[in-house]
Amino acid sequence: MLVRYIEATALHAATCGLVPVLVWRTIESSFIPFSSEVVMIPAGSLAARGALTLGRPMGDATIAVVAGIAGSLAGA
Repeated sequence: MLVRYIEATALHAATCGLVPVLVWRTIESSFIPFSSEVVMIPAGSLAARGALTLGRPMGDATIAVVAGIAGSLAGA
């Protein structure tokens, strides 16, 4: 069931930007025990293709890492 939500989030990453990364990392760090690879690997893959917010792979990867860190800190 959780996999379906993550797949749906990845499909809408181009329109949602990095908000799903922030939200999923917050949830992961706060109360649902699943690994961060579930969120960060798809985010990295999308960033490598330039499919996130900026359309540039290095910029998208940098923002994905920052969003992941911010989500982890918010969940902690």
